[in-house]
Amino acid sequence: MTMSERDDILRQTAKILTLRYMENRSQSDIAKQLGLSTAKVNRVIRQAHDDGLVEITLKLPQERMHNLEQHLIKLFGLKTAVIQPSLSKDDSVITQQVALAAGELLIETVKPDSIICISGGKTMAEIVEQVKPMSFPKVRVVPATGGIQGHHYTDVNYLASKLAEKLGGTSTQLHAPLFVDTDEQRALLMEMRSVKEVLDLARNADIALVGIGSVANESDSYYDLRTLSGHQTEALTSTQCQGEILAHLYDDYGRTCADHLNRKLIGLNLKELGNVEHSIGVAATHSKVSAMLAALRGGLINGLVSDEDTVASVLEQAE
Repeated sequence: MTMSERDDILRQTAKILTLRYMENRSQSDIAKQLGLSTAKVNRVIRQAHDDGLVEITLKLPQERMHNLEQHLIKLFGLKTAVIQPSLSKDDSVITQQVALAAGELLIETVKPDSIICISGGKTMAEIVEQVKPMSFPKVRVVPATGGIQGHHYTDVNYLASKLAEKLGGTSTQLHAPLFVDTDEQRALLMEMRSVKEVLDLARNADIALVGIGSVANESDSYYDLRTLSGHQTEALTSTQCQGEILAHLYDDYGRTCADHLNRKLIGLNLKELGNVEHSIGVAATHSKVSAMLAALRGGLINGLVSDEDTVASVLEQAE
């Protein structure tokens, strides 16, 4: 290639990039103006990226995120708050972004010999998926509740094992169901040494990482976890219960409600969760607003990871 030919290519590339990124013209418009095919324009732009001729700088609205975080911390006495920009209208994308932030916060908070207790569920599964492999051989991950048969990939024991694997640590399994049928069954299981030892570890955890669930509609995840009759579901949705953490139901101000159901759970209760040094709740999207606000009002958690639009709605309702 001659020097003249090289200069022509560079001039053409510069013209295409100027039209695309400084004049915000579409590739088809550029092709028409320069007498090129759209495929040719696309190849030039792609090659320019590969050659380092294009740098993309995202000026994200971090100041607003910081203000929301500080407002949450001040209003609800939190230790920490991490808010992700709401950059998508797709709930699954927002949840993924929030899960990534929760995983990063966990890595920032964990110490070489930390005990971490976790809940089960879809949000926690996404967090575990997003956590980068680390090397904390003395870290221990334990379930905060019993498990749910038939929910393998969102089951708390499976997730505790996977998170421990990601962190390079160890996990302990809780071989008991989350829900039991009677108060007597719960009392018996809670006194079993194998169950008691795991839950004692969870009570003494340095970090609790839990999902925040809504119970407003039958489509909410709580009803996937717990099989209720039509009458029971109708009765529950008509109560003042606003959310659930560790499958424990609570009202507008974070006080326990539907205690006849809460009494049949194997796991930490909400008071025990509140005693953990870092009790971090994770939730995203508008469907969780009421549940999040109630949890914050009740002081059920001292850390929160969520998204911008959801937190803005929480703060608006709080005032």
